[in-house]
Amino acid sequence: MELHALPISALAALSFALKATGFRMPLENNAAAFLYPARFRGERCDAYGQYGTSILFHLLYWVFGERWGYSYVRAAMALASSAATAFIVLLGARAFGDPLAGYLAGLAFAISTSVPQVISWYANSERFIHPFTSLGYLALLAYAGGGGAWLALLSGLCLGISFFLKLPAILETLPAGAALLLWPCPAGRIVGAGLFALGWVAPYGLHFVWAMISGRGRLYGELVGVIRRYKKADAGLRRPRTNLRLLRTFLPNAYHIVGGTSPVWVLALAGMAAAFAQGADLPVLLFLGWLAAATAGLFGQMVFSPGHWVSLLPPLSLLAGHGAASAAGLARSGRLSAADSRFILAFLGAGLVYLVADAVRKTRSSFGRRDRFQGPLRLQETVGQAVRKATREGDRILVWGWHPQIYIHAGRPNISERLFYCYGTAFLDAGQPGWRAHLLERFVERRPALVVIANLGCPLRLLQDLAGCSFRVVPLGPDAGSVLALAPSFDPAEDPEPGPGGTLERIIGRAMSRVERHLTAGEMGTAERVARHLALVAPERDDVRGLAERVAGAIGAVPPPACGYPERDTEVVLCATPAGMPTALCSRGEGKPFFLHDPEDPVAQMTVMLPPERIPPTGTIVLLGTGFGYLAQHVLDHLEPGSRLFVVERRAHFWEIARKTHDWDGALASGRLVGLVGESAAGIHRALAGAGKALSSGLSTAWYLDGDYYEPIAESLGLPKVEVKDLQRQLEVPPAAEPDSPLPPPSSPPR
Repeated sequence: MELHALPISALAALSFALKATGFRMPLENNAAAFLYPARFRGERCDAYGQYGTSILFHLLYWVFGERWGYSYVRAAMALASSAATAFIVLLGARAFGDPLAGYLAGLAFAISTSVPQVISWYANSERFIHPFTSLGYLALLAYAGGGGAWLALLSGLCLGISFFLKLPAILETLPAGAALLLWPCPAGRIVGAGLFALGWVAPYGLHFVWAMISGRGRLYGELVGVIRRYKKADAGLRRPRTNLRLLRTFLPNAYHIVGGTSPVWVLALAGMAAAFAQGADLPVLLFLGWLAAATAGLFGQMVFSPGHWVSLLPPLSLLAGHGAASAAGLARSGRLSAADSRFILAFLGAGLVYLVADAVRKTRSSFGRRDRFQGPLRLQETVGQAVRKATREGDRILVWGWHPQIYIHAGRPNISERLFYCYGTAFLDAGQPGWRAHLLERFVERRPALVVIANLGCPLRLLQDLAGCSFRVVPLGPDAGSVLALAPSFDPAEDPEPGPGGTLERIIGRAMSRVERHLTAGEMGTAERVARHLALVAPERDDVRGLAERVAGAIGAVPPPACGYPERDTEVVLCATPAGMPTALCSRGEGKPFFLHDPEDPVAQMTVMLPPERIPPTGTIVLLGTGFGYLAQHVLDHLEPGSRLFVVERRAHFWEIARKTHDWDGALASGRLVGLVGESAAGIHRALAGAGKALSSGLSTAWYLDGDYYEPIAESLGLPKVEVKDLQRQLEVPPAAEPDSPLPPPSSPPR
């Protein structure tokens, strides 16, 4: 049987058609990273090294811009995969001398690269690598079979372009290079190896020459620095439980990807079994080496995200095609026993049936937009569009997290190319020492219109303390999920005036003066916090270290009041609602950030939490945790004269904000409202002596933040405990009150 153009074209068209179901999918983060410098001319990000893909994306953006909503990125990937399908058919047929093996390899590749477990992430540049690596191996086989020396040059050039597109593809070159030196081919090995090497270095060589001529040679120095920085960060995050962390990260993705591409694995295993049953030939060993190299590239990146698995699919598909054809041939030839033949045919048949059924089912699922990865991708598009509406042309933003598609959809650039991958403070500490100083300087110099928080660990309190800014909540709409947006506003008195020493130097000088003022005023907790942030920004400076030591000594000499200094594993960032009412963005340890009060309308929130008809008009009420006083004010508004409200609040600065927000002077003077701030359980017992029956409620967010303080007090007083529920849920109307419990705990905290 000979190869024909019609079935090859049909397989390529099938590959494109299956991927066309994903053209409407949102932009994926890797594609957004390559589009970023194309979308914002003159801007850069620290996604160095993939220069070939960046050049291609510049070209795509120059041709299409935003007119297709970036669907052209998907179309370009689908075309690359379709071309790879055709090359794999030719490669399989030539390697194994069997057109059926080529057709089956192309079919396996066309379908397996289209299943939704992988399709959502096919903006990875491995999609562009596929046609070049496949053509490179095809040219290598043609040269080894007696072809002209130009085929060795072509093979090296194709594999060099793969490396130029994405650095890990260097490993896919190694089996080809080894085969070129070891394969018993009639052509001269030295000449072929030289031409292969020349072709391989040509893409980066030409780019390097261009970079030097155009004055951009620093790109290569930065490339080395970025690779070292992020690999160091990877290693830093993995210690000391490296194996456990890798296993926990790897297994869930392996389950989904191997599940989606299981037909290819089944057929590839059949191919290996059949090949070794007949005696493995050199093409099989070559493709096994290719598979091993792609696997090494996957592990070498230390990134176990689904899209990176697509690099394994070309060699797997070739082995699968060979396995299917060999198993059928062995069964026909009678070289195997009847039982072995039936086993291989059943194995093969099950794989083929599952392959087609899985492709049909998941293609329909993709049309129906039920892909599990589309939700997070669509979320970033929604957030980006909301950010665009909330800002103006020319504004800059800071996205905390690895979500560059927000920059693309918002049409707003970053404040810094060095802070493009904001995975969290631990990652940045390991990979970019000094990132806080850089962030602080860029934050003050470029004044972002919005800070979009899409990941944990955004150092808002550091920015608030040292940059002298405040934050206002900017609603992104109900579809923004857990992504938050805050608009910073800067105190004119804190603007670093032009002068010697640079922006950072002036920021540090002002912050040190502020610490001195806090010490003089006896505000030990604030002085300690600002001094600690200074030590993080400028740890090498003797004057900063000396100030931090002096503050620590002052705090040690002055016993703090009970619970006066919150633990360092909690962070509270004061911010304002759109209407100007105070709230706070809180985080505890490595947990998700949450708002202390509803970020849009905390007054209305209290009515939902505690309807007025459920507030007892007379008696004594105790609130354990009230935040900024909205709940206390809501209760006061519905109390009859003669009733009393006791507010127990751990944090003194919460109480001060509450007093400034609400007019409580009269209620405090009359004894109708009593504030117990930072008191111990014994002190609260004394204050409540003879007060009559006490009923308890409070904010579940305050309990989540300081439950270790409120729970023992509630237990000692015999009051009900506030239940802490999911902090991302919307508020629900509480159930009806029991007769003996007219003030039940609120249902759930604000998102």
